[in-house]
Amino acid sequence: MEKDLRELSPEVQAQEARRAFTELAAEQTVDFLFSAPLYGFCISLLEGGQKFSWKKLDENAWQVTATKAPYPSLNSVAGAHHPATLPGDLLCVTDRKEQVWFVDPQRKQVLADVVIGGAPSHLAVHPEGHMIYVGCPGSGEVAVVDAKKRQRVTAIPVGKGGQLPNFSPDGRLAVIDCAQTHDVYLIDTERHQVIFSQSVGAGPHEAVFTPDGRFVCVPCASGELYLIPPENPERVTVLRSGFGAGHIEFSADGRYAYVADSLDDDVVIVDLSAKELVARIPAGAGAHRPTLSEDGRLLFVANFVADTVTVIDTRSREVTATVPVGTYPHDVVRAPGGRIAVCSYGSGTSTVIDPANSLTKTDLETGRGTSHCAFLRGGELGLFANSISKDLTIVDMEKTTACATIPLATR
Repeated sequence: MEKDLRELSPEVQAQEARRAFTELAAEQTVDFLFSAPLYGFCISLLEGGQKFSWKKLDENAWQVTATKAPYPSLNSVAGAHHPATLPGDLLCVTDRKEQVWFVDPQRKQVLADVVIGGAPSHLAVHPEGHMIYVGCPGSGEVAVVDAKKRQRVTAIPVGKGGQLPNFSPDGRLAVIDCAQTHDVYLIDTERHQVIFSQSVGAGPHEAVFTPDGRFVCVPCASGELYLIPPENPERVTVLRSGFGAGHIEFSADGRYAYVADSLDDDVVIVDLSAKELVARIPAGAGAHRPTLSEDGRLLFVANFVADTVTVIDTRSREVTATVPVGTYPHDVVRAPGGRIAVCSYGSGTSTVIDPANSLTKTDLETGRGTSHCAFLRGGELGLFANSISKDLTIVDMEKTTACATIPLATR
């Protein structure tokens, strides 16, 4: 099937493409022809777990070939999505509908749920553990939750499409970017107020502070990386990264940023001291989530479209291995003890890779729609959030086996 939308305005092209794709049957393929690079549409396919390719045909034509996945789009399900640990070995997790849940994994029990509305996506726990910020793209707000009282405190208005809040290392500030309004917001966490906003490129995705707090880094799907010094935010530096720039990982000394470019299928290395790009390394289709090994010598990059993880030697800056994993590897996290956990939403599996043992891997059935994971402080237990089955799977990391499931349900 082909749909030529070039005669429409770019905004209407994106709307019509989303409508047409929604109406496709599972595993049906369509070729879209656009008159402009619709970064937002492509990233929405990527974030939804759809398989697609993206290329420029000429100065007036861009082609996106997309295949409807046999599983529900991640953007359409409302189950457990993004977990994080709290003091006392407790867990909080969003459900992408309207709630934040508090769970005691040791007792395998839901403790409380807090209704915040706004289709909550991702959350961030304050460095001191007493407060949670939740991105609510459905309401254009950041919800503030008291982690001790388990109550919603207030909400901070931001732009549309804000999903991924992050705190500064000292906790005084927070940041969130908004993909639909193409801007980023710096927040005072004592007053819960926006103190600075900045227009950025198209499709910003996960603004994050550098480890030393010197910059806020904002990767944009249109290919830019914004460096914003929070103490003097008007002095913005804009670097060229790559199309589909998304998640970032930092070297232990904070000098280098590793930026995954989902539409260019590569990773760029940025020297933050010199404020310049120093290397570009090919990865796999849909390169999106980079994570360093514990010793910093290997970079693991989840390739959403290719269903693989690319392994890069950070010294030689060369690809050393490609590891097959489950369908749509949505998250890659370094677990305590140095192993790498990969959550594959499409197949409902997780892969545990051991960098210290020749990249040996163990594949686990973790639940329908495994999206993100977190680990208790000792590292013995992994908590895997399942967006389709609406539950959490507890994994014994010592034995690498699933040992229990906790449904997200009101007590």
